[in-house]
Amino acid sequence: MLGLYGCHELGLDDDEPAKQPPHVAFRETTYDFGRVAQGVPVEHLFPFANSGGSDLSVMSLRAACDCQASLVGNAALPPAQVGR
Repeated sequence: MLGLYGCHELGLDDDEPAKQPPHVAFRETTYDFGRVAQGVPVEHLFPFANSGGSDLSVMSLRAACDCQASLVGNAALPPAQVGR
């Protein structure tokens, strides 16, 4: 069976503008703790924003060192919202 579909059925209407993809924007990408004594725990949050036009989904986090990385809040961030 062959089905023929128009633009409307495929979601390709020209009536609605195309959504912009999500875009992550960080205020800062590095942080210097200065001198810290061995064994003293330190913490820093890296706020980020979704400057795109659709929801941003955080699938995984990874630190570039032996640090621990975790997401504070929801894994899905709507446009113009800030996460940590």
